[in-house]
Amino acid sequence: KQWYQRRVRGQEQEGQFHLEQARIRSEIRIKDSRENPIDLIAYYIYNADNTAVEIMGEPLSVVDNLGLDDLEDLQADIRVYMDLDKNQTEKIFWTDLEIVCKEQIRLVNARMKVDQNPRNSINAAVNGDVANIFKGKTSSQLEDMHKGIQEKLKKQGPIDVSYWENVATQVRDLF
Repeated sequence: KQWYQRRVRGQEQEGQFHLEQARIRSEIRIKDSRENPIDLIAYYIYNADNTAVEIMGEPLSVVDNLGLDDLEDLQADIRVYMDLDKNQTEKIFWTDLEIVCKEQIRLVNARMKVDQNPRNSINAAVNGDVANIFKGKTSSQLEDMHKGIQEKLKKQGPIDVSYWENVATQVRDLF
């Protein structure tokens, strides 16, 4: 029994050591201006002071403008911190951040799918306006929008079919 308890304590200490090393590596990369998204987020959570906010702003702003590869790397890094960090409050933060990261990956994939659609004939400026319409909508609201667009497409009348098909595809990919 004592052997088992020593082994568990040793594993906990090893995890804390790896977490501390990850924090130190992040701080060094930030000081050298070669930070990764995870470095900024880790700095924010472990140095919750005004300096952290000045360096990066809100932690979720880091996730907003990342490409797919960076988001996938960030998700893997978040999982490392989730495994190593034993503080319950911080564990909740990492779990929530992983959910945000997964959602952002889903949105980027949906956008890429729409962008690769050969029937996508909407002007880029209009496409951006269309994407803004979907922001902040719940899945049920998006589903209702999709149904309404499908009804519009079924009706006979003067509409831009390729535009509305594209909008329907974008909405469908989001819910």
